[in-house]
Amino acid sequence: MPDQPIHIAIIGGSLGGCSLALGLHLLKRQDITFDVFEAWSFSERGAGVGVHPNGQNSLRELGLDVDALLARAGAFREKTTEAVVAYGEHEGEYLMELPPMGIQCVLRKTLLDEMVKLLPEERLHANKKLVTVEEGERMVLQFEDGTSYEADAVVGCDGLRSTVRGFILGKDDPAVPPKFTGYWDARAFMMAEDSREAWGDDIVQYDNPREYYKVGEGCTMLFASAPKGHLGGVVVAGAAGPEEMDMVDNSKKPLTREFLEKKLSGWGKPYVKGVIDSLLNPDCGPGILFGEYESQDAPTWCKDRMCIMGDAAHAALPWMGQGFSMAAEDAAIMTALLGAVSSRGHVEQAFRAFDKQRRGPGGRPDFVVKKGAQVAALCAGQKGLDPSTALQGLDHMPDLFVHLWEGDIKKEIQSAVDAFEGFKSS
Repeated sequence: MPDQPIHIAIIGGSLGGCSLALGLHLLKRQDITFDVFEAWSFSERGAGVGVHPNGQNSLRELGLDVDALLARAGAFREKTTEAVVAYGEHEGEYLMELPPMGIQCVLRKTLLDEMVKLLPEERLHANKKLVTVEEGERMVLQFEDGTSYEADAVVGCDGLRSTVRGFILGKDDPAVPPKFTGYWDARAFMMAEDSREAWGDDIVQYDNPREYYKVGEGCTMLFASAPKGHLGGVVVAGAAGPEEMDMVDNSKKPLTREFLEKKLSGWGKPYVKGVIDSLLNPDCGPGILFGEYESQDAPTWCKDRMCIMGDAAHAALPWMGQGFSMAAEDAAIMTALLGAVSSRGHVEQAFRAFDKQRRGPGGRPDFVVKKGAQVAALCAGQKGLDPSTALQGLDHMPDLFVHLWEGDIKKEIQSAVDAFEGFKSS
């Protein structure tokens, strides 16, 4: 037990930040308290999320009844992920087929709503945009609304454009801003019954919920085929051409029919019009073309009693679907490390241990960043549409996913705790 109570400020109240908050809450330690500060409201603005087996196991390590949580949020189990050639000589041939491993698909908003219900209301602070952190015996956080808060440690869970990342690295460090990956996407979501009418019953199969890529040259459609009564979706994504390279500086811009018809002009399939109509329907999606960004390599994820995790530390391309599951792993490891702290003075060593376990080559987040680029190139059609040549020079796709799904979170936690003990004694 710490010699003095330790107060943790969690910056960011999305899925990653609330996962860490739940972990600390379920420690049931009177001497470790937390507060979550969210710049906006505790409501997700994204769409669906896949909770992969490694993410589910990490949430269990926090002490959550994961199946009950996901059921309350309206999740369904996905049977498989498939990627097939959309048209041409090799139409229908497989580029990738993943084994069924129990991925649960759920709306980000409903999952976050259910997580927030499990947290003490008095620990959740909305509309708190962090401006500065003054370091001293205690850390003083100043917010845009003029309020302040004192803490013993700060964990930044504030996403791709993290403010805390800038405090750790220095606001002018070139590794602070994310970098454009050269990919874009557009998204739409609707009930399974409506999506089947729009895209066809060969794509939306109620008894076969799956992620289903139709791959064309430089562009792909990813269908989230859902069972009846659930929300299905489609993502059209691709490699940026010269006209999209302005997304280096602009992460999103209005989506137009002209853009979509140009990108999909060679497909010649009946479902294309239904997909375009869905993407431009304001009842189905935001009507925005998003650039896909990832974190730059950083020399550290911590400084003194500040640390970052989740997308604030290691945002990756979304093509492996591991964003939330990696954040859940982070939360499980961070909770265990903070639970092992017996003195305020040991918080820094806990953060150094987290940094050692998760950052850099060999870490699981780095694996997602590096291997996700292979998945993107394949599924965006950049490797061509002939499976016999497209797969050359790539890792065996199912092995990459299974490696992540079968990750041993208990081993990860023990390795981090061992590093913490080593830092304490050095």
